[in-house]
Amino acid sequence: MSFVHHEYLYLLIGVIPLFYVLLKARTLDINEIFSKEVLDKIVVKQRGFISKRARLFILLVALIFMILALARPVVLQEEKEEKEVEGFNLVIALDISKSMNAKDIFPTRLEYAKHLIFKVMDELKEAKISVIAFSSDAFLVSPFSEDFKSIEFLVSNLNPEFISAKGSSILSALSATKKVYDAINAQEGNVLLISDGADGKEIQESVEFAKANNLKVHVLNLGTKQGDSLEDENGVLIKDSEGHIVISKRDDAIAKVASSSDGSFLSVTSNTNTLELFVMQIRDASAKQKVQRDIYQGAQELFLYPLVFASILVFLSFNSLRFFLLFLVLFISKDVNAGLLDFLHVKKANDSYKSAKYEEASHEFSLLDSSEARYNEANALYKNKEYEKALERYKSIKNFKEENEYQRLHNLGNTYAALKQYDEAIKNYEEALKLKDDADTRHNLELLKNQKNQENKNQDKQEQREDKQQENQKNSDAKKESQSQEKQNESQNDQKEQEKTEQQNSTNEQKDKKMMSEIEAKKWEEKMKEKNFKTQPMKMQIQKRSSVENSW
Repeated sequence: MSFVHHEYLYLLIGVIPLFYVLLKARTLDINEIFSKEVLDKIVVKQRGFISKRARLFILLVALIFMILALARPVVLQEEKEEKEVEGFNLVIALDISKSMNAKDIFPTRLEYAKHLIFKVMDELKEAKISVIAFSSDAFLVSPFSEDFKSIEFLVSNLNPEFISAKGSSILSALSATKKVYDAINAQEGNVLLISDGADGKEIQESVEFAKANNLKVHVLNLGTKQGDSLEDENGVLIKDSEGHIVISKRDDAIAKVASSSDGSFLSVTSNTNTLELFVMQIRDASAKQKVQRDIYQGAQELFLYPLVFASILVFLSFNSLRFFLLFLVLFISKDVNAGLLDFLHVKKANDSYKSAKYEEASHEFSLLDSSEARYNEANALYKNKEYEKALERYKSIKNFKEENEYQRLHNLGNTYAALKQYDEAIKNYEEALKLKDDADTRHNLELLKNQKNQENKNQDKQEQREDKQQENQKNSDAKKESQSQEKQNESQNDQKEQEKTEQQNSTNEQKDKKMMSEIEAKKWEEKMKEKNFKTQPMKMQIQKRSSVENSW
């Protein structure tokens, strides 16, 4: 195990004097450390089972675990790689005042601001990001870090309830930004200020402060000019002292801070098409330097373990229902729970994938309940040529954004192509190119279109050949039928001719017989005339009782 930010471990040295002070000061208790206002918010008002002094010891132990989490412990599956990049630092100051709960931007100004922060971080992967939250006061959410996942986790849980004071103080945000840059000995810096406006009276003070401290202020101004009403924690509309409903509108006066410090300004309602250009301006305005970055490939994050232990100890220390509920949310969260309980499955799945044991890898990934796990499972199924199952996994992922969504659509196109469903493959490649103009995706798309056109041409040729064959077959059948008819006609003609011949022969025979009879008759007539008979007359037998005697 190693630490990504090992420099934070030096903070543990400061905990030792705190333990010493606590041991010596026997009368010291938790009420002397925190103000009454803070304790009223976090402590359950009932007698706890832990003494007040013991609570301080528990808090110090929790602090140790928090420092360990901040140092970001990891288990490396591969050796880290040092890479030289052209990076820069950027502070993001987020307004979390009550007015950021207005719903003139869906779902609220604050939630939309968080979405913008995530988009900015996706575009500025080479930067180190620090986050400050402010209203009338400001506090540090994260120091400069390359661990964007941790920053996203912290930002997503920011809430206006964290600060009880009202109003938005741009000056307090800039003051906190200056301290962050001072900590790294930077003489100038860039700050991205995300707010719905500020009190007009402090605009000039903010302008002067930014100039005096070499801060370039880039402003994302949220909200609409029409504004929206505000609600308190019970859902009741907030009213002013005269009973009128309070309407929070976007204040463009903050643009002066950006223009006076050579920064960029963008008013945002709901369309973020110009955000990419805005981010590009921030990149161009930032002082860049060559730095060595440690690239941790295949690193397993462990910071959640000490963070969870710290949360439990804080809960025990304050006996606070709010901290207990926060811990429950953290513990039962699917993504966090996966990180805590599924470490072995993740490691085994990654090892199997790298060893080209894709069937084992897909099985291990299927045991994890997260979108990333389903995506990795789909990749393993695709590598194992189980395209139907891979297609089902890719399609089940609905919450990917930006780069991750591009990769999903690209792989989905590959899967459809492998299944020879070219129309769906082309559709997904085109959707992927809308998110990112990538040479590989465009090459696959053009290749697939050409292949589809060629197949269409081949299909047309095949259909033409089939049509020709059918036509030839018809002609052949017609010819055979014609020949058959001709033979039948010839046969009938032969039969008729034969019948006619037979009939003629019969007629001739009859004529011959008739002619012979006539000749014989004439002979007999002549013989009778000449009485020239060679035969002798004979008496015919006289029948009994007959008196007639016949003779010839």
